Amino acid sequence: MGDTGGLRHHASVPLWMGDRTLGVLNLAGPGAGLFRGEDLKMLYGVGNQVAIALERAQLLQHLEHEVLRRTADLAAEVTGRERAEETRRRLTAILEATTDFVAMGHADGRVEYYNRAARRMLGIAEREDISTIRIADTHPAWAARLVLEEAIPAAIRDGIWSGETALLGRDGREIPVLQVIIAHRTAEGRIEFLSTIARDITERKRAEEARRQSEKLAAMGELLAGVAHELNNPLAVLTGQAALLGPAVAGGPLQPRAEKIARAAERCSRIVRNFLALARQYPPEREEVRLDRIVHDAVELLAYQLRLDAVEVVINLAADLPLLWADPHQLQQLVVNLATNAHHAMRASPSPRRLVFTGRADADRSRIVFTVADTGAGIPPEIQGRIFEPFFTTKPPGQGTGLGLSLCRGIVESHGGTIKVESRPGQGATFVVDLPAPPPPPDAHQARGPAARPHVTGKTLLVVDDDPDVADVIAEMLAADGHRVDRAPNGAVALELLATRTYDAILSDIRMPELDGTALYREVERRHPDLARRFIFLTGDTLSAETSAFLEQHRAPSVTKPFSLEEVRPVIDRITGPG
Repeated sequence: MGDTGGLRHHASVPLWMGDRTLGVLNLAGPGAGLFRGEDLKMLYGVGNQVAIALERAQLLQHLEHEVLRRTADLAAEVTGRERAEETRRRLTAILEATTDFVAMGHADGRVEYYNRAARRMLGIAEREDISTIRIADTHPAWAARLVLEEAIPAAIRDGIWSGETALLGRDGREIPVLQVIIAHRTAEGRIEFLSTIARDITERKRAEEARRQSEKLAAMGELLAGVAHELNNPLAVLTGQAALLGPAVAGGPLQPRAEKIARAAERCSRIVRNFLALARQYPPEREEVRLDRIVHDAVELLAYQLRLDAVEVVINLAADLPLLWADPHQLQQLVVNLATNAHHAMRASPSPRRLVFTGRADADRSRIVFTVADTGAGIPPEIQGRIFEPFFTTKPPGQGTGLGLSLCRGIVESHGGTIKVESRPGQGATFVVDLPAPPPPPDAHQARGPAARPHVTGKTLLVVDDDPDVADVIAEMLAADGHRVDRAPNGAVALELLATRTYDAILSDIRMPELDGTALYREVERRHPDLARRFIFLTGDTLSAETSAFLEQHRAPSVTKPFSLEEVRPVIDRITGPG
């Protein structure tokens, strides 16, 4: 045996814990002898205690390790949560700051979140509970069907849907929007929630509608330019012949018939002019305007439609109304729009149907209060505050643009006035227009041109028109007024005449074959510069942009067909008279 260090006996006790051996407890001592049974029994007890202590120590060590690991995990988790919470706060701040409508909800129609802009657009208070609101509640009926039946199913199928819809505010206002709907899924593919972003496109819609209306007016103007030219020529013959017929039958049995023809011809002329006034986009003008004339012209324009629907028209304007310093074309559009609106409101009402115009001046004659009243069903109180809004209409889609009353308000306000509505359900509606009636500015009369000149006769005139009936009647009217008159069917023949003789004035149509009026003017300006100042243009082409530009550029006097001798005479006097 090797060196035992003086130890003569020893004992080994296994350290067990259940069926696991944790180690061995060795006990050795010097001297002879063996361990007694009591000693071994004690050793086994000590071994058990040591095994328990070791087990606890290992468990404690493992527990400390787990505590450290879990502490580290929790710290990381808390940090992650804090970061996620910070990210959420930032995203929420962004959503609350955007001016676009943002919402979250569920495929079954429940709403979970609205941002600040969404609540504002819908009229929902900031802290109001939204748990009972459904997606369908926030859209008009047609848009709700689109969203629920098409948009949401498409978003669930494809992940995203976009298109034009509309929101519905609690005040009844319909807000056109461009909307995007997104379906969000869990990792397992289950639909978790839906989100939507909608942008208010009201201004874009207004711009588009304004552009469409402008294009319509431009197209209408182009069409009417041709129609007016073709219609105004025979009207010129009719009015001219009626004017010539009057003196010839004066005092005889045909005089009443001649007067009726003259009145009918004049009425036709006014209707054409009124129609063109509505279609044309006139630049703003200001002149002295008689309100009674505006109202009568508007009623005359609408007379046929009003008669068809058995609408009685009552005009009750004070006889001494002051003149308005206004744009006559815009005022006519105002009256026509209000009368048309009243007419439409009475179509579903039983007879009697009555359209009443009234007008009176205030005590110091500085303002005129003008009203248009109907006997229709009236306007519900809840929408009276909105009827002047652009695009607001109670008519079915396709039957109204919602621009008529908005244009009326714009016209009234541009003249410094106000417009309001008074109505009770079942008792019709009355639109009240309050307009200032100031005196014209000091330079107004000067701006109209020089004072009337003495009547001039005995002049030699050249009438150039491709319509022989028009040329003949104009020549007869001018001859009856004391002038010598030659005729030419176009500009080419007129140039031949001008090569052999001179004229005191040239009255020329603008639209003619071979050589039209503008080309004739330019050729005369080149060949006979002095004669270019003696041109008077006679035209029915009142809406043509080219015609307007030409007359404006050359500052040439013009008379619109059909015209009376009283209209053309002062122009001839100014062109041919002294000075």
